[in-house]
Amino acid sequence: MANYLQIEWRPDDDWNDVIHVSMVSSGFSATGGPYYAHRAFLADFGKALDRYPIELDSTPELSISYGTFVGNPPKSIDLPPVLSIRIEPVDLTGHLIAAALITHSDPDQRAELRMATTYGALQRFREQLRETEGLPMNGVARLE
Repeated sequence: MANYLQIEWRPDDDWNDVIHVSMVSSGFSATGGPYYAHRAFLADFGKALDRYPIELDSTPELSISYGTFVGNPPKSIDLPPVLSIRIEPVDLTGHLIAAALITHSDPDQRAELRMATTYGALQRFREQLRETEGLPMNGVARLE
């Protein structure tokens, strides 16, 4: 079974999107995501993925909680995340880890999965995120 992290999104109304995340790593899988989120969070995460090299003190992260609301710019108040995706460096030779935390409304029901990835795979993932930036349409981005 191949390891992957996949983000799917679709517009719900003029301001909110439905974001769904699936991750499979070493035979384990998790799926979930917030119903109400704003596409700007995905755009900000995508821009953070452009950093090279990724350093420990500035790891790209998408974090959405039940306290996430739309503002200008969108903000998140201090509640535990429902969804968190991080890209972390492993060493100085370019090895990366993608980590996803997916939480149910009950904080005891959560999964955190990690998988190895590369800058090449991360670039393809970023390009998939970029394809629908700013457009009110469905999208899928998959990191393998």
